[in-house]
Amino acid sequence: MFIVALWCIQLKPSDRPSMTKVVEMLEGDIESLQMPPKPSFYPHDDEINTDQTSWTDSYSSNSYMQSHN
Repeated sequence: MFIVALWCIQLKPSDRPSMTKVVEMLEGDIESLQMPPKPSFYPHDDEINTDQTSWTDSYSSNSYMQSHN
């Protein structure tokens, strides 16, 4: 059941199974279930926009600004 749940909470909606597939996985053979890919919290190489600052850069700047005001 946990493996099916991991599939259902994939970050990209296109990676999530349909409800029909979820029922099939829950009713099917446990050994045939595959683990979903590990979530990627960073954009893939083709999705990187060099004009934007990263979350960590923004967070660090905000933290610095707040501590020095």
